[in-house]
Amino acid sequence: MEVNGDETRVEMGSGLVPEWNELTRECLNDIFSRLTMEQRWTGPMLVCKTLMNVCQDPSLNTIVDLETPFLSIPESIDLWTCEFEAKVDSILRCVVDRSEGGVTEIRVRHCTNQSLSYVAERCPNLEVLWVKYCPNVTDTSMMKIASNCPMLRELDISYSYGISHKSLKMFGMKCKNLQVMKKNLVDPSEFTRFEHTGLVPLLYSDIPAPPSLGDRVAIAVGRHMPQLKHLELQYSTITRESVVVLCRGCPNLEYVDILGCWNLASRDIATQFSSLKNATIKDLVSLLISFEHYLSSLYAHIIRLFKSRVSGLVQIYELKVKEITLKKKLLFLSSFGRKKTIQFSTFSIKMGSRRGPDWSELIRECLIDIFSRLSTEQKWLGPMLVCKNWKNVCRDPSLNSVFDVEAWFLSATDSSICWSPEFEENIDSSLRSVVDLSQGGLKEIRVRHCTNQSISYVAERCPNLEVLWVKYSPNVTIESMRQIALNCPKLKELDVSCSCEISCECIEMLGKNCKNLEILKRNMMDPAEVVTTRFRSRFVPNTYLQATFFTLGNFDARAIGRHLSQLKHLELRFSTMTDIGLLHLCGCSKLEYLDLSGCRNLTSDGVTNHISSLKNLKEIKKPVFTVFFF
Repeated sequence: MEVNGDETRVEMGSGLVPEWNELTRECLNDIFSRLTMEQRWTGPMLVCKTLMNVCQDPSLNTIVDLETPFLSIPESIDLWTCEFEAKVDSILRCVVDRSEGGVTEIRVRHCTNQSLSYVAERCPNLEVLWVKYCPNVTDTSMMKIASNCPMLRELDISYSYGISHKSLKMFGMKCKNLQVMKKNLVDPSEFTRFEHTGLVPLLYSDIPAPPSLGDRVAIAVGRHMPQLKHLELQYSTITRESVVVLCRGCPNLEYVDILGCWNLASRDIATQFSSLKNATIKDLVSLLISFEHYLSSLYAHIIRLFKSRVSGLVQIYELKVKEITLKKKLLFLSSFGRKKTIQFSTFSIKMGSRRGPDWSELIRECLIDIFSRLSTEQKWLGPMLVCKNWKNVCRDPSLNSVFDVEAWFLSATDSSICWSPEFEENIDSSLRSVVDLSQGGLKEIRVRHCTNQSISYVAERCPNLEVLWVKYSPNVTIESMRQIALNCPKLKELDVSCSCEISCECIEMLGKNCKNLEILKRNMMDPAEVVTTRFRSRFVPNTYLQATFFTLGNFDARAIGRHLSQLKHLELRFSTMTDIGLLHLCGCSKLEYLDLSGCRNLTSDGVTNHISSLKNLKEIKKPVFTVFFF
């Protein structure tokens, strides 16, 4: 393709590039108007002074939209600090000045009264205002917005608890064009995301507000916003009485979101909102089932589970019979040292025969081979409950060399009971039982919520132990782990994640005695998980939860670097170590995999510089270093 002009000729593929400085200001304005605010601030504004001046044109600064950048970055402690709020305020004031009072849309988070008061004084044409997650925005600034911005048509004050029903009343009286209002509260499942920071006001992580506060909001909306068409009150504490006022006062509502409003009964929703002929109601009532139905469903599930386990064993058996010929059976038995001829006339089953298998005729070796394909949970809940013969087979030492209940813990729906002393006793009892059944041949243990008693029992009787996982075990300490280090020299893999009483001294001892140890997982609890655990279980020791924050990460890293130089796989998620601790880890020159996710005390430069010395490193998971475009 060619473009012909009097003095210019540009061919497709030529090295010529357009001269941006030759474009008129109007043309540049048109181009930059197609970019988002973030794209302009991180793009043309950094190119040259000319483009920067164009980006400061009032027509390009009528919209302040930081919602997309906030959604694109992970939740961080930094977002809730006073310093970050000051940055957001500064940006908002800067755009207001550049717009010369022409700002019409604002979508922002983590701002304060100062910047919003500034907006109220200078932007009378404001139409859209989103101020979400703003603990320091109160009625003071919102009253000014309501009084000075009468053209407002959309308001989102979700998760900003300092804004009360008084502001809503003022908005209803002053802003007659207001058609969209969002006053959502925090989903209880998000409480953990806020409280772990330690800098978020308690209102964000406290117990939901009493019903009266939700009712006041709904009544203020119903009495003063008759023109409203879109309303969101997710997780509000509104009750039936306030819904009556709301429906009568806002007859034009087309969309109502009452997701998570647990104080409303299904009959209240069906009755009261029926008067809103054009409204779409979003709620959770349709998703709820009665407790009776839940119990019946659970019973049916148990029956199906039992049948599936039995049928699964039958299928394994039938497959075994079809695939193994009599000759292969003889070879199979001969591998166990049996030299005499075995008669199979009563046991043979032809392909296609309708005769059902007689399990009682299966030899012990065949049963062992079948049961070895089952997990620990499947053996304990399946064949061990069928008959005494199968129970005895399941107790064979060769079937008890692995004790793995990790899958069960991951699938458990209610983990609160796992922290109780009674549950720990059950785990200890199960572990000791498997140790006895294995006759000291236990090689792999994957367990949670055990104690020193069972781990010491393992150390005394299982010298060939190769894999040990003791996660979430607040009552496993250096006492039992020292015995493991001394008595189990063949250990190859160790996972002591979220077991905070296991100190760096244990790591040092393991490094000196377990020279085959190549995999170490020393992850701490995600701060959000700490709060979830605190909410769900009263059995968790406070000292355990506090230890997740005060574990000496640098000491752990130093012990690992000095005494576990043979490590190939290392996980230290949510460790409190700093760049100094990471420097010590460079002593593990054979590392191939390193997980540092959630290590918020590390810096980007520190990680980049220190891991450069790990020549064998194939994969690394770095912490998220919060980056915002301003």
